[in-house]
Amino acid sequence: MNKISAWLKQYWFFGLVLTSIIVLQIIPGHRAFDDAYITYRYAHNLSTGNGFTYNPGEKILGTTTPLYTLLLAALGSLISIKEIPTISLIINSIADIASVLLLFKIISELQFPKYLAAGTSLAYLYNPLRIGVSRGGMETALVVSLILASLYVFVIRKNYPLAAILSGFAFLARADTLVLPLLFAGYQILWAKKLPVREFVLFIIVTAPWLLFSGFYFGSVLPHSIIAKSNAYLLSPVQATSTFLGYFATRSPLKNPGWPLWVLGISLLINMWLFTIGSISIIKKSRHAWIMMLFPIIYSLGLMIANPLLFIWYFPPFLVLFNSLIIVGIHALLGKNGSSISAAVSLLFVGLLLVVEWKVLDQPVEGISSNLRDHEALYEFVADSLEEEIRSGSTIAMPEIGVLGYSFLESKIIDTVGLVTSEAIKYQYRSPQTGQQFSYAIPTELILDLEPDYVLSLEIFIRPSLLTSEAFLHQYSVLSVIPSDAMGSNGFYVFKHTQHDSE
Repeated sequence: MNKISAWLKQYWFFGLVLTSIIVLQIIPGHRAFDDAYITYRYAHNLSTGNGFTYNPGEKILGTTTPLYTLLLAALGSLISIKEIPTISLIINSIADIASVLLLFKIISELQFPKYLAAGTSLAYLYNPLRIGVSRGGMETALVVSLILASLYVFVIRKNYPLAAILSGFAFLARADTLVLPLLFAGYQILWAKKLPVREFVLFIIVTAPWLLFSGFYFGSVLPHSIIAKSNAYLLSPVQATSTFLGYFATRSPLKNPGWPLWVLGISLLINMWLFTIGSISIIKKSRHAWIMMLFPIIYSLGLMIANPLLFIWYFPPFLVLFNSLIIVGIHALLGKNGSSISAAVSLLFVGLLLVVEWKVLDQPVEGISSNLRDHEALYEFVADSLEEEIRSGSTIAMPEIGVLGYSFLESKIIDTVGLVTSEAIKYQYRSPQTGQQFSYAIPTELILDLEPDYVLSLEIFIRPSLLTSEAFLHQYSVLSVIPSDAMGSNGFYVFKHTQHDSE
């Protein structure tokens, strides 16, 4: 009995984390976002000998996560290439477990109470945004675990070389983490008064093989998808800024929950104030902890300045530290009131924070992933309905190439946005077309010049272009219109080239 009690005392937290991940992610299964399937197709082609390609024979870098792609391809080859979506869920779940345990160790080894370390870790574990993104199949869970591993060895272990290596892998998982090694280098230069030459060499050793391969193989180290997406969306100059500020205030990057403006303002100020108090508190424990404060600030500022369309998988690298420092801030304010009161109020705040986050997302069972998967489910239905129609070797044009592209692995996909189809960039409209709303319209000339066998699209993407083009409608017939209001569309259209049909 004593051995069991000792084991439970030592491993109870790991058991809670593992059980929670199984219940919240493994059992419900993956609910991958459309973008995740782009990486899945790269991994599939790589594992089947077709090279690092989306369309075999076309060397275009359309994924922003080479490390995750290589990991999926390797495990797909070992286990089953048909199970790549499931493998991504397993990878993400393991990474999430590592992240929660690393966050616990960071807070506790900064000499904060164990209950506070547990509270901050559980706040991330049960965060609905984290759950939805992990089930959504993106690389974000791996990115966060590498960020926290880098922070742990730098801030706690003070092992600068290992931190450089881990931050190199984080960069290969997603390039926006370049903030991390730059902060490490800045700290060493400003505080340690030394140039981090060894760390720089180690970072280059980790990242150079991919960069050299990418330069020679693709002709560029910059993913083509970055170029394409910069032209794809109709955004206001402060789109990313308003999205981030909205998240600061409401805990939701998706929508304003209807709070009055003055409530949003007060909430924003309180969150920023608590974040500042928490930052001061951890810096008092260790001056290395400056990195923990600066990373979410610079990460969010970088995205605000770049102003991309902020999908939800951009947020976990920010929220894991932002939320944690807010919780530490609450604890710091209560530090003089006695440990029992401080513990109770701090953990109560964690519970209230989670209630707010689940409430504003309004998805108490499925989490955020179901909120964004309406059109992915539609695409799965479309793929099933066209299974007998579209033959191997067909050419299909579409504006969203995730689910449908992965469903037709034997077909060549023309990406009308240009993520994996380089020639599409020159056709993109440089100004909004009549009827064009938040996003891109499929360029008519692109379709007329490349003449794909099929065009598959939600109505919203063809409303200002193909549906008003006599030349297109002369060459293509409507095979079917599937009812859908996804993204404000009036159906999903399936077109077939009439000449190709006669052949």
